[in-house]
Amino acid sequence: MTRVQCATCHRGVPIPAQLSDLLRQTMLGKGEGAAVVQYRELRQQYLDTGAYNFRETTLLDLARESLGARKPDDALAWLQLNVEFYPQSAASYLELARAHLAKRDRDAAVADLAKALTIDPANADAKPELSSLRK
Repeated sequence: MTRVQCATCHRGVPIPAQLSDLLRQTMLGKGEGAAVVQYRELRQQYLDTGAYNFRETTLLDLARESLGARKPDDALAWLQLNVEFYPQSAASYLELARAHLAKRDRDAAVADLAKALTIDPANADAKPELSSLRK
């Protein structure tokens, strides 16, 4: 018999929710600054508890979602936070380049792609994107 208790679903938090849902709500209601502060606070409080998914994919997914919704500033906030905690994430720099391109900042996009290739020289997405920007 499996025993299920509040801790099973709540994982130590009063109201169980996915980290991405909490951050998305804060971003929409209070803006990027508040969402970044919330992420930092939750990470500090719950990083070692398993209560939330603090892997790099969480913020990457939020950034991609923001880019899809044509909100490059929101995407940049998620991605800059992600590279702070995961500085060797080639995927984050690739998405940073895409967000900078959405803001028409070609120079920043080139720098982001170059950084992605420094981290992962075989990155199949960054190579052609960088080549097309350098033409």
